[in-house]
Amino acid sequence: GISAQFRRAGVETLVASMWKVDDEGTRMLMEGFYANLSDNQDVAEALRASQAAMVGTEFGHPWYWGAFVVVGDWR
Repeated sequence: GISAQFRRAGVETLVASMWKVDDEGTRMLMEGFYANLSDNQDVAEALRASQAAMVGTEFGHPWYWGAFVVVGDWR
């Protein structure tokens, strides 16, 4: 798949979605993700925390945030 192509090209870490996702839900998830990265969380923890923060919001259903995974180096 495309993740493997990025890895072969030298990308160490990739956050990818496994299915088509909602734009607004993705925006909310990524804003939280990058804020968490700015707080020096590793990639996997930043994504996990951003996903957990979405529960209880209008985008709380896993369909909005569950598609995203870390591929490669999770730190």
